[in-house]
Amino acid sequence: MPRKSGVFYVVLSLVFILVIGIVTAATDSDDSYQLTPVNVSEIEKVDVTVASMPHAPIVIDGDANFTAIASAEGWDGIGSPSDPFIIENLDIDLGGSEGTCILINNTRSHFVIRNCEVQAADIYLTVGIQLENVTDGIIINNHIHDNTHGIFVHSGSTRVTISSNNISDNVYQGIRIDVSSTYVTVVNNNCLNNQLGVYVSYSNYVIIVNNTFNRNKDHGIVVAWSHNNTIKNNTCDENLDEGIYLHESSSNTLTNNICTNNRYGIYIYLSNSNKISENICTSNSIGIYLTQSDSNTLEDNICASNSSDGIFLYVSSSNMIANNTCTSNRYGIWIRYHSNFNTFVNNICNNNDVGIYIHTNSDSHELHWNVLADNNLDGRDDTGTSDFSYNYWSDYSGTDTNGDGIGDTPYAFTGNSDFYPLMYQSNLRWIKPPMDQSIEFEYLFQYDMVLVQHGPLGPLTWSISDSIHFSCNQGVVESNTILPKGDYALEVDVTNFYGCSLRAAFTVRVTVDASNPPGWLTIPIDQVIVYGEMFDYQVMVVDPSGIDHWELNDTAHFAITESYYVEGSTARITSSSDLAIGQYVLIIDVFDTYGNMLSTIITITVEPSELDTIPPEWVTLRIYQTIEVGEPLQMQLEAWDYEGIDHWWLNDTTHFMLDGQGVIRNATVLNPGIYRLEVRAYDPYDNYCSAGLVVTVLEAPMTKSTTSTTTPPTISAILEEVDSVMMLVLGAGIGGVSVVVVVLVILRKK
Repeated sequence: MPRKSGVFYVVLSLVFILVIGIVTAATDSDDSYQLTPVNVSEIEKVDVTVASMPHAPIVIDGDANFTAIASAEGWDGIGSPSDPFIIENLDIDLGGSEGTCILINNTRSHFVIRNCEVQAADIYLTVGIQLENVTDGIIINNHIHDNTHGIFVHSGSTRVTISSNNISDNVYQGIRIDVSSTYVTVVNNNCLNNQLGVYVSYSNYVIIVNNTFNRNKDHGIVVAWSHNNTIKNNTCDENLDEGIYLHESSSNTLTNNICTNNRYGIYIYLSNSNKISENICTSNSIGIYLTQSDSNTLEDNICASNSSDGIFLYVSSSNMIANNTCTSNRYGIWIRYHSNFNTFVNNICNNNDVGIYIHTNSDSHELHWNVLADNNLDGRDDTGTSDFSYNYWSDYSGTDTNGDGIGDTPYAFTGNSDFYPLMYQSNLRWIKPPMDQSIEFEYLFQYDMVLVQHGPLGPLTWSISDSIHFSCNQGVVESNTILPKGDYALEVDVTNFYGCSLRAAFTVRVTVDASNPPGWLTIPIDQVIVYGEMFDYQVMVVDPSGIDHWELNDTAHFAITESYYVEGSTARITSSSDLAIGQYVLIIDVFDTYGNMLSTIITITVEPSELDTIPPEWVTLRIYQTIEVGEPLQMQLEAWDYEGIDHWWLNDTTHFMLDGQGVIRNATVLNPGIYRLEVRAYDPYDNYCSAGLVVTVLEAPMTKSTTSTTTPPTISAILEEVDSVMMLVLGAGIGGVSVVVVVLVILRKK
């Protein structure tokens, strides 16, 4: 009964637990899809937002205000050079209201504005991003559109970078830098369809580089009342007015810009002492236009296919115009109206209606060493006061009897004459400026350097800075051999008959394809040696990545010694010992530092010498041999020769025979006695080794007889007798010992 009570209580407990579990599960099931609300602060919500989150306009004034707003907004950074404030991923739209999307004033904090979209729905008196009296700000990778001004930097702001922004469809300027702002860098931006691309006024040391200013309603770039600025590597295309416009600005540098399809490519107005170089101005009305501007330098520009003038000077004096190319314009160079004392040197004016035209009231210019070729009219001078000398005129028909390169008679053209016309093109120009070159290792280098030619070039002298690796023949640069990996800095100079020189500097880079295996400098071939010679063979590989190691398949007969250098290796393969006559197949593997393998197989043949005087040698030789009468004889001779054993010889062939394997046998039953033999082993050249052998034949032992004839005892009989005696002695000894033992036992019992 007690046992049943225990079971009962256990069952009752289990049922109770099961019921509690079911009730609990049912209760949880009722609330399984009910989420408890969680209160999230505004800053926490900002932390989880995605890029381009709508945001109200931002106004910051002063460092303390910047810090407070950054903290409230949860922006990264503390405003230091290494940890600037970061304003990013915001979408600010003024929605038709006046104002500024992002305005930062009066701060020395470092900050970055990036990946934002700012716009104002094309409303006047709006600015996308405005910086006033700030330092060390960066505006990067933003989309700024439909404002009055896209980006406005002013009031003494300095060290500001505007980079990689897309700035379009703004009412006035895409970028405006104004009011004593300095050291502002504008780089890699795309300014499209604004009134002006970028406008710089009253600001110095501004750098505008690698930007695109296209299809703006007025100008691509304007610099006004500003000095010591750099405008470089920009593209200004299809602007309705000027590509680049300098207004009352001095000491600026304009270089390597492309200005196409504008009204004027580059327009210089009331601006002095600027350098305009290496620009390309094509398909404009005028390529480069100077008006009321003095002491500027225009050099190495290309002004082509402009509807009016390549270069136009108006009321501009004392300018240097050198090394420019003006082709396929109406006027290559046009000098007009009180432009005086300008110098024109080494320019090319070709395929224009008029090459150079000096209009009335323009006096005292110097024009030397220019090329005027294939124009409808090469030159015209309405004043006759300028000095034309040492120019090349393509339609000059005079002679040069003394061979000094200068015509014997003057070249006369409308309004003036050149008293020293040149017989050859005076200046030198590359058709395409030489550029750095790259080739893969294992290839020879060749590069053609072609000069512009609008007339006979005359004798030319070429030279190259690195004549060890390269040569230059009439402008064709070639490597003298396969070049190792690396960079080769070259300078190529060419000088014409008149001493005019042109230099090109470029680098030839030899690269390595990591997948290419090494290459044999000379491909290994099969080898033949004469027996007795040491095998010694050298192989060489080249690989610009370097050689890691060599391997041979047969290290029992051959050894390898490696020598490594920068871009290859030499291996000397030698025989480890004398090689027997025959053939040896040798596999040579070489690995570069990338694990690429080069492999080859050669056969090494060891041949016998033509005059072999070396006799064979005995390997093993048993000189004395004893047998009994009737016992067969078998002696194995062993001899060695690198040519092999050809045959054997034996002096006594009556009693013995010697087979081709060097085995001596008896030819008959040998009688007792001593036989002295001479044997020889011959090589194929009848060189032999000789040895003397002694064979002793003993009489056979006698057997026991029943007759009374006394015969000497044999060794076997003597041994049998000795054994019998020993057995008797041993028996007697054992018997004696036994007797002593028995006696001792009897005495003890008594």
